[in-house]
Amino acid sequence: MKKFLIVALLALVANINMFAQDDNKMYTAFIVNVARNIAWNGLEQDADFIVSVMGNDKLCASLSAKLNDKFIGFHKVIVKSASTTSEVSSSSMVVMSKSVYKLMPQIANDIKSKPCVIIACSKDQCTNGADLSLYNAGDKLSFQLSDGRIKQHGLAVSAKLRDLGEIVD
Repeated sequence: MKKFLIVALLALVANINMFAQDDNKMYTAFIVNVARNIAWNGLEQDADFIVSVMGNDKLCASLSAKLNDKFIGFHKVIVKSASTTSEVSSSSMVVMSKSVYKLMPQIANDIKSKPCVIIACSKDQCTNGADLSLYNAGDKLSFQLSDGRIKQHGLAVSAKLRDLGEIVD
């Protein structure tokens, strides 16, 4: 009986880890599509497209594998891990996990007039400063979009992306 419980516990832990990896893969695919469905007006011609990931090293690694040295428009993509607000000041995207949400209001204030979006990895974060809130809704990924915040950054979201999400302002 003990052996069965140990095997069952190990299987449960493996499944939890698999679901977390699946979430990171889903978030990565979604973030890539978000980047491609926003008109990055105001991003300087020779500027790199910097994606800063805060609070989730596995997501950062997944995004790095998918995006590093690729291009969004004419901008070379660089994915980096960040832990402070000053490290995201030149970013085009800031992806935040729950563990760093306390920094969101300051980052939102610091970038409010820059061509940058904040993506939160849970629901209902647009009221706290995120431009997009991604969340797992059972077997699919859903998102909320703050159209007003994105317009403040001088950016435009494609109709395709707007139609897929829930507009919250």
